[in-house]
Amino acid sequence: MSEKRFQQDLDELERDLSLYQFLLHAYKTSFCPILNEKHNWSDCNYAHRMQDFRRPPKDYFYLPDWCDKINDEESWVDCQDKMNCEYSHTLVEILYNPLSYKMHDCPD
Repeated sequence: MSEKRFQQDLDELERDLSLYQFLLHAYKTSFCPILNEKHNWSDCNYAHRMQDFRRPPKDYFYLPDWCDKINDEESWVDCQDKMNCEYSHTLVEILYNPLSYKMHDCPD
Protein backbone atom coordinates (compact mmCIF):
# COMPACT_ATOMS: atom_id res chain seq x y z
CA MET A 1 0.00 0.00 0.00
CA SER A 2 1.43 3.28 -1.02
CA GLU A 3 -0.88 5.49 1.03
CA LYS A 4 1.07 7.89 3.22
CA ARG A 5 -0.67 6.73 6.41
CA PHE A 6 0.79 3.24 5.88
CA GLN A 7 4.33 4.59 5.41
CA GLN A 8 5.04 5.90 8.93
CA ASP A 9 8.52 5.77 10.43
CA LEU A 10 7.93 3.00 12.94
CA ASP A 11 11.56 3.03 14.08
CA GLU A 12 11.11 6.58 15.32
CA LEU A 13 7.85 5.68 17.04
CA GLU A 14 9.53 2.70 18.70
CA ARG A 15 12.12 5.07 20.19
CA ASP A 16 9.48 7.58 21.35
CA LEU A 17 6.89 5.22 22.84
CA SER A 18 7.06 2.63 25.57
CA LEU A 19 7.20 -0.94 24.29
CA TYR A 20 3.59 -1.52 25.37
CA GLN A 21 2.36 1.63 23.59
CA PHE A 22 4.34 0.81 20.47
CA LEU A 23 2.99 -2.75 20.22
CA LEU A 24 -0.54 -1.59 20.91
CA HIS A 25 -0.65 1.37 18.53
CA ALA A 26 2.06 1.07 15.85
CA TYR A 27 3.52 -2.44 15.38
CA LYS A 28 3.01 -3.71 11.77
CA THR A 29 0.79 -0.72 10.84
CA SER A 30 3.09 0.44 8.02
CA PHE A 31 4.83 -1.31 5.18
CA CYS A 32 8.57 -1.84 5.25
CA PRO A 33 10.62 0.89 3.56
CA ILE A 34 13.49 -1.55 2.90
CA LEU A 35 12.67 -2.64 -0.63
CA ASN A 36 15.81 -3.99 -2.23
CA GLU A 37 17.71 -5.25 0.78
CA LYS A 38 17.32 -8.64 2.44
CA HIS A 39 16.58 -8.55 6.15
CA ASN A 40 14.90 -10.71 8.79
CA TRP A 41 11.17 -10.07 8.54
CA SER A 42 10.53 -11.58 11.97
CA ASP A 43 12.71 -8.90 13.60
CA CYS A 44 11.17 -6.07 11.59
CA ASN A 45 8.46 -3.79 13.04
CA TYR A 46 6.99 -3.29 9.58
CA ALA A 47 4.57 -5.38 7.55
CA HIS A 48 5.96 -7.01 4.41
CA ARG A 49 2.75 -8.41 2.94
CA MET A 50 -0.96 -8.09 3.64
CA GLN A 51 -0.91 -11.22 5.84
CA ASP A 52 1.24 -9.48 8.46
CA PHE A 53 -0.25 -6.00 8.13
CA ARG A 54 -2.69 -4.51 10.60
CA ARG A 55 -4.78 -1.40 10.26
CA PRO A 56 -3.69 1.43 12.58
CA PRO A 57 -6.08 1.31 15.55
CA LYS A 58 -6.17 5.11 15.78
CA ASP A 59 -7.61 5.26 12.24
CA TYR A 60 -9.72 2.09 12.11
CA PHE A 61 -11.98 0.31 14.55
CA TYR A 62 -12.12 -3.47 14.25
CA LEU A 63 -12.88 -6.25 16.68
CA PRO A 64 -10.33 -8.94 17.64
CA ASP A 65 -12.48 -11.59 15.94
CA TRP A 66 -11.98 -13.15 12.50
CA CYS A 67 -13.97 -11.76 9.62
CA ASP A 68 -16.25 -14.55 8.40
CA LYS A 69 -15.84 -13.39 4.79
CA ILE A 70 -12.14 -14.29 4.48
CA ASN A 71 -10.60 -17.64 3.71
CA ASP A 72 -7.87 -19.55 5.57
CA GLU A 73 -5.12 -17.52 3.91
CA GLU A 74 -6.09 -14.36 5.79
CA SER A 75 -7.03 -12.69 2.52
CA TRP A 76 -8.47 -9.21 2.23
CA VAL A 77 -9.82 -9.92 -1.24
CA ASP A 78 -12.91 -11.85 -0.19
CA CYS A 79 -14.30 -9.20 2.14
CA GLN A 80 -16.14 -6.43 0.35
CA ASP A 81 -15.59 -4.03 3.28
CA LYS A 82 -11.81 -4.53 3.16
CA MET A 83 -10.17 -1.74 5.23
CA ASN A 84 -13.51 -0.68 6.72
CA CYS A 85 -14.49 -4.12 7.95
CA GLU A 86 -15.28 -4.24 11.65
CA TYR A 87 -13.52 -7.60 12.04
CA SER A 88 -9.89 -8.71 11.91
CA HIS A 89 -8.32 -9.96 8.69
CA THR A 90 -4.90 -11.06 9.97
CA LEU A 91 -3.53 -12.80 13.03
CA VAL A 92 -1.54 -9.64 13.83
CA GLU A 93 -4.80 -7.66 13.97
CA ILE A 94 -6.18 -10.13 16.50
CA LEU A 95 -3.04 -10.45 18.64
CA TYR A 96 -2.34 -6.71 18.92
CA ASN A 97 -5.91 -5.44 18.99
CA PRO A 98 -6.33 -2.73 21.67
CA LEU A 99 -9.54 -4.41 22.85
CA SER A 100 -7.73 -7.61 23.80
CA TYR A 101 -3.95 -7.07 23.92
CA LYS A 102 -2.66 -8.06 27.38
CA MET A 103 -6.19 -8.08 28.80
CA HIS A 104 -6.15 -11.72 29.91
CA ASP A 105 -3.75 -13.91 31.86
CA CYS A 106 -1.87 -16.48 29.86
CA PRO A 107 -3.60 -19.85 30.29
CA ASP A 108 -0.23 -21.61 30.46
